[in-house]
Amino acid sequence: MPVAGVVVMVVEQKGDAVLSAMEEMEEVTTYGIHKKNYIVAVLEGDSSRHLEEISGRIQAIDGVLGVFPAYVGFDEEEDPHSEAEAMQRVVS
Repeated sequence: MPVAGVVVMVVEQKGDAVLSAMEEMEEVTTYGIHKKNYIVAVLEGDSSRHLEEISGRIQAIDGVLGVFPAYVGFDEEEDPHSEAEAMQRVVS
């Protein structure tokens, strides 16, 4: 399963509302608001395309200025080569 660690930059006055909306998303684990306008989160998806879709939904929340990935990887239950091979087949 692909995972991504992200930093979500928000309008300071809307941070609590953005955090609340993100906490409602079952594929998202949040770690609070930092320095008044950053939310740290981990996204878990079924595929890399799913991670992009989750990121897009976060980006659409009122008050979000940007979603910035810090890392993208695979949890230990998944073989990262299977996702890479599937992506290669899509591109080919």
